[in-house]
Formats: sequence, structure tokens, C-alpha cells
Amino acid sequence: MKKLLIALILPLLVSCELTYDAETRMVFETTLLDSDGNPLENIEVAVEARNSTDTEVISKGRTGIDGKILLIFPMPDGTMDVLINDYYGQAPNEFQRKKLRNLHEDDFVNYKYSYTPLVLFRPSEITNLNLSYENVSFQYSSVRDVYISGDDPAYEIDFNPDYEYDLMPYQLQVIKNSNILLHYTLVGVDGSETPVNAPLSIGEESINYTITY
Repeated sequence: MKKLLIALILPLLVSCELTYDAETRMVFETTLLDSDGNPLENIEVAVEARNSTDTEVISKGRTGIDGKILLIFPMPDGTMDVLINDYYGQAPNEFQRKKLRNLHEDDFVNYKYSYTPLVLFRPSEITNLNLSYENVSFQYSSVRDVYISGDDPAYEIDFNPDYEYDLMPYQLQVIKNSNILLHYTLVGVDGSETPVNAPLSIGEESINYTITY
């Protein structure tokens, strides 16, 4: 019989400077796997509530033998982060830590958010894609929405990114010995947008790539 861990933290109307809807329960669930598809047991997952001044853990637990976990918590008035395999900013085992950032109430469907499966890679499986940008044309003014498709070993996944801040990342994490697609959008001086998909082959070492626009 598969083992499923359920963590329940009873709601508080006010805790520090954070407030909650005491009548509403939210649910987050995931299944953690390694890069070979094997379930990861006994990995800690924690949900943090956050506003502009305060942060606190509102639910946490550990994955079962099947890699599954389900967390239940009161709905906070701010945003939520999910910390995976994160022990005071360090991974306590051979796998990477992961952060799902900026979950909003609107990201939940019927008060539930499922992120299944979620792969934790070993740091030895990851290298860097270093990006630079060069404006060579009067046709385009900027680049935005830069991301990769396929397996994404990034430590942090932002569900509601601030594009003014994340407009042009200078480093992305990628899997060694893999083929990926680098996606980005060229913004024209007239406001038009041109999507670009660039195939890249990743080896053992970090790779440098210049986006021209």
C-alpha cells in the first residue's frame, strides 16, 4: 500500500504580521523523482507564507516511499513559496534543493495546486548556460521572456515573475549532455513581438551563448 504523508497546520487568524483566512484550506501536492524516474523518499517539503515584511512556515512534511506528499494549510493574505529539500539554505543530501516561488491564490484550482512530477537533479548533473545580449539592429529594442524547455534544473521557479526584474537573465541552469530549446522574444521598436526558438547542445562544461537583437 502506497504511503502518503499529510501535514496539517491549524490556521491562526493573525500570526506575527501575517494574516489568514481561517475558513479556507489550501492544498499543495507533488511527487518527487530523481532523473531516472525513481521516487525520492523522506525529502522535506515546506510551504512558506510571505508578505512584504514577514515570512513563516505554515505547513511542512516529508515525502513517502512513493515520493508523494500532500500539504494542507490556511490561505494566507500574501504569496506562498514552496521549499523542497532545503535545510537552512543547503541541500541535506545528494540532490538539489528547489524553490517554487510566488504562488498566488489564483494559481490554485478549487483550492488545490498539483505539481507532479517534480524532478530533483544531482548537482553533478547540472551545468550553466551563460547568456549575453548584443543589440545589432535598429529594428529591436529589447529581449524578454527568456527560458528553456524540457527538463529544467533551475533552483528557483517563479510562478508570477516580475518581468521588469527578470527581463534578461544572464545565467540559466541546464542538464549536462542534453539538447535543449532556448526560447526568447524580441521586442520591436514599434512594440511588436517576435518569438525565437534556438536549439542548443549542452556538453559536460558550461556554455556561453549570445542573443543578438
